[in-house]
Amino acid sequence: MTRVAGHSESRRQSKWRDNEILLLEELARSGTPTGAIALKLGRSKAAISAKALKLGIKLGATSQVQPVEAEPNLLKNEIQDFEALHPNPVEWTAQQLAHYDSLTKRHTKLRAEIAELAVRHHHRQR
Repeated sequence: MTRVAGHSESRRQSKWRDNEILLLEELARSGTPTGAIALKLGRSKAAISAKALKLGIKLGATSQVQPVEAEPNLLKNEIQDFEALHPNPVEWTAQQLAHYDSLTKRHTKLRAEIAELAVRHHHRQR
């Protein structure tokens, strides 16, 4: 196998599946922020942007929800999906455990950031 300079095997993503493209289109149409789409699809923001550009999909144009509020909801859904697929934590591999831990930590951090922003906003309104 020929290697491309600067690219490791772990950094290469698989080919885009049809269901991923449909989800990208749906999320973009609903105004979901690029970072949240990347999180949901398990790809980088750059990959999302590049694919959207290639397909002529406009990102982030019609968002009804503040990006900082949308991402924790997506994380919560991803955590719930993970738990549904892997109902017995005792059987999780080290990689699954690390992924779950990462999701829950990011979710907690984002909720804390939102709470802090709400407090700051409340103090400015006084």
